Amino acid sequence: EMAADTSTISGEFEKQYDRQIRLWGLAAQQRMANAKVLVVGLRGLAAEISKNLVLAGIGKVVLMDDEIVQEEDLGCQYFVLDE
Repeated sequence: EMAADTSTISGEFEKQYDRQIRLWGLAAQQRMANAKVLVVGLRGLAAEISKNLVLAGIGKVVLMDDEIVQEEDLGCQYFVLDE
């Protein structure tokens, strides 16, 4: 887990999230890196939101969906494969 102390920030972390750090600051990005999010239900919009949470740097995203994947889900769902 990443500490809130700015001296523990790696150059790779700073480079990867440079745009976000410039937008809302290092402390906020560190809080995001330490955050845990549960997404329940993965229809089209939730899948897109989940992807954006990961790209923004949320530390842990757990996806939960108990629905059976239908053929129509394949058009908007990139977390499942057509197999």
